[in-house]
Amino acid sequence: MVISIIGQFAVYFLPDFPLRDAFAEEFNVDAEGNFPSLFSSFMLLSCSFFLSLIHRAKRQTRDRHSKSWMFLSYIFFYLSLDELLSLHERVIPFFERLGASGFFYHGWVILALIILPLLGLFFLKLWLSLPARIRTLFFISGAIYIGGALGIELLNGMYADLYGEENFFYEMLVTLEEVLEMFGLTVFIFALLSYLRVLNVETFDINVIFSDENN
Repeated sequence: MVISIIGQFAVYFLPDFPLRDAFAEEFNVDAEGNFPSLFSSFMLLSCSFFLSLIHRAKRQTRDRHSKSWMFLSYIFFYLSLDELLSLHERVIPFFERLGASGFFYHGWVILALIILPLLGLFFLKLWLSLPARIRTLFFISGAIYIGGALGIELLNGMYADLYGEENFFYEMLVTLEEVLEMFGLTVFIFALLSYLRVLNVETFDINVIFSDENN
């Protein structure tokens, strides 16, 4: 994140010099196919993997929430692909034709505001079934991640609508968004690993990473 800020500062405030723009683009958290996007995609993919381990453990004990864990794993797998390919941005032209502006300048947030409450209701029973500590960690990680991905996106949408995207302050808003997303994912990964320990997954014959045969 610090490197991204340095790169954007160089673009907007320093004279041109060799590789300035290439350096800034490679570490710009608002760009596609570069190091930050690959790292974020890997974090989301890791969440999907750990969720799949929990699903397998739950399925072997015939837990009634096992399919919900599988569905959650699929969601994070999609989010990992979306981070690489920016799939959500494909709906933006549609909302632009409808005249979306202000907080809804980035049109995909309209869909997110519809889908997120529905997903919240769908996963509510699963969340309530978790141990108190894990439940709290899930809530904190979700609040941080959604606060960045959606909350800051609404703010920078309003800013972009008023002042455009080609300025340093807009880039700083985007950087703040990415910082919150990555911090939220870090907390979520910690929560998932903590829950795997609570489940004592070794007893569920999950040999992917725990079996002595793989050492």
